[in-house]
Amino acid sequence: MKTGSSKIQVVIGLVVVLALVLSFSACAPKTPDTYQWKMQSNYPWGDFSVEMLKDRFAPKVYELSNGRMDVAVFAGHEVVPGTQVLAAVGEGTLQLGFTSLISWREQYPVFDADYGLPNTFLGDSQTIYNTQHNSEYWSIMQEACTEANVYRLDWASWGPAGMTYATMKVNNLDDFQGMRLQGYGWIGDVYAGTGAALTEIPFGERYSALQLGTIDGTAYSVDAMFGLKWHEVTKYLYQPPMNDWVGGSIFVNLDAWNALPDDMKEVLAGAAKYYSDNVVNSYTEETEKVLTSGEEYGYEIVFWPDDVWAKMLEEMEKVKADFAKKDELCARMYEVLQKDFGGVTAGSVYDRDWFEAHGVKIS
Repeated sequence: MKTGSSKIQVVIGLVVVLALVLSFSACAPKTPDTYQWKMQSNYPWGDFSVEMLKDRFAPKVYELSNGRMDVAVFAGHEVVPGTQVLAAVGEGTLQLGFTSLISWREQYPVFDADYGLPNTFLGDSQTIYNTQHNSEYWSIMQEACTEANVYRLDWASWGPAGMTYATMKVNNLDDFQGMRLQGYGWIGDVYAGTGAALTEIPFGERYSALQLGTIDGTAYSVDAMFGLKWHEVTKYLYQPPMNDWVGGSIFVNLDAWNALPDDMKEVLAGAAKYYSDNVVNSYTEETEKVLTSGEEYGYEIVFWPDDVWAKMLEEMEKVKADFAKKDELCARMYEVLQKDFGGVTAGSVYDRDWFEAHGVKIS
């Protein structure tokens, strides 16, 4: 009896110990999930917006998450071709992307508005940023992003749109006819409507295209002048811009976003806002440098001749009218852009008065 009783006591003891172990295990804090994510732009290294993904956005994500999320940043074509970044994020090959959604305007026409429409994103960058977030603009863009299975996390501006880097001097509208220009999105539409011969050149090949005379000019953000060394092959930088501020979107695979805990969503949102602020500050400084350094680096600041600019303005209005007719989202977006953005200023801040105030000689 004594032996049997001892065995029973041992068994009971083991059961109690096991119960305590299981109880403590259940109460022990769960190890937080960690995330190894990949992010790609369709722009090359040397583009400030890409460099700052690596130097600002990814480190801020790591910092705010206390090391739980590590984002590896890639430039155009390093993981997938640049034209496939949106699809790769939507499919989950990449978790994050950054580029202007205007690149996929054929599939999602409202994405033209990632650049605004001509003469809508004018004036102060912070006003434009805030108006995006606080108007129906944001929800309309997200409707299209949802179709692509991505979540539009934030927007970052890289300065003026439609400043044209060129090797050819244009004296009048006749000179402009047949000018070989690279311009995508509605900027290309304006060029074509004004009489240019549009030429498709990948981002990474435009330096050599200008150098070899394959094209006469191209639109790009201001960081190309020194970041991509286009000052070596540019003779003329045409003004004024068609918008003072255009930019690109940070977007996340929608399934991955929905699966994140709230604290990690806050991490990404905080890092994206930090990145956006840094991008605007950097491009503001670079815009002034580019627009005031032509004499030092051997390129001229040139305003389009009056008849060319008048024709461009006419084409900009056609672009907006055509955009409004494309589909229901575009019609809604057109109304928002006209109502909430169209009256920010009467024209670009980079007018002749701006250059005179900064002591810049213009042609």
